[in-house]
Amino acid sequence: MEVQRRFDRVVDSLGRDSFLAVRRADVTVIGLGGVGCHAAAALARSGIGILRLVDFDKLTETSLNRNPIAGSWDCGGYKVDIVADQLRGTCPDTRVETITEFFHSDTADSILKPVPDAVVDAIDSLNPKTSLLEVLR
Repeated sequence: MEVQRRFDRVVDSLGRDSFLAVRRADVTVIGLGGVGCHAAAALARSGIGILRLVDFDKLTETSLNRNPIAGSWDCGGYKVDIVADQLRGTCPDTRVETITEFFHSDTADSILKPVPDAVVDAIDSLNPKTSLLEVLR
């Protein structure tokens, strides 16, 4: 696999073999608020191969200060769509998938299939966070 020049610093840091593992990795980010949107952007810019974004919520004016990707024109849109559109433009070599759904015990199985290599827990509600921990143990 050829490594794009934009990832030279990541390869320098991780080594070529480890970077290639990153390129093959499938990561799910659950929750795209202040933590999740930053995590998703960092993962995509670091070369993650597949990035699955999960959130049910729409962007509001009061959440703009925590979102490095969105602008005021994005208010009212779904967070998964806003973040995905931006990442597809800035990181076209990362396959970005979206799930506009609330994570809880009833949706956990469908959201986590196929089983990702890693999950970023950026959930801010206690019951869904507990459900994720139960599913992942």
